Amino acid sequence: MNSNKFYPNDYSYQIFFLPLMVYSQTRVSLTLTQSAINDWQLGERTAFEVGNSLDYKYKFKLLKR
Repeated sequence: MNSNKFYPNDYSYQIFFLPLMVYSQTRVSLTLTQSAINDWQLGERTAFEVGNSLDYKYKFKLLKR
């Protein structure tokens, strides 16, 4: 049996798939970064309001003790 039929010793298949992998990874990371930036811009005020309310509740709980 020829064990190198599907797994060749030369790296031509890796050279062929390398730009595709790099492009897909950069595309995914760019889309993830853009969505994260959009979510942060949209939810910045909400996050600050939630953090402030939680902070106030925690302070009031500490004061009520």
